[in-house]
Amino acid sequence: MMIKTIEQVNEEVMELLLVADPSRGQVEGYLVNSTIFIYEDGDEIVGVIVLKQHDETYTEIMNVSVRESHRGRGIAKELMRKAVDYSRELDVNHVDIATANSSINQLALYQKSGFRITDINRNHFLNHYETPIWENGIQAKDQLVLTYEL
Repeated sequence: MMIKTIEQVNEEVMELLLVADPSRGQVEGYLVNSTIFIYEDGDEIVGVIVLKQHDETYTEIMNVSVRESHRGRGIAKELMRKAVDYSRELDVNHVDIATANSSINQLALYQKSGFRITDINRNHFLNHYETPIWENGIQAKDQLVLTYEL
């Protein structure tokens, strides 16, 4: 099992990214000028994380996704640790990650990984996604921003 950087996103990686963010347009938009790490198990890509440096003060994890068959093995946590370590090398002050109010498992993972809720963008998913998103029986309406201070 290995984490490595890739330059181009193939369809296999795109499919993984779309599991976490169903808008291909949104995904394609934030892939530009981002660093992409994949997690490989043998010759299979089982996880991906996208990190974008917005300015000299912070980076943002734009997407993190793990194949359903490989969840619960700490892969997302390892990818997030890699993104935080890489951000530290960039000498930024903090790393942000945003998720929906309905993403209960992700909120737990992010907080267990040292991120703290720092902002709420009300109605983000209602205003930026054409199709309603439902998770855990809850409609995604608000975007919660979590921050890891370096």
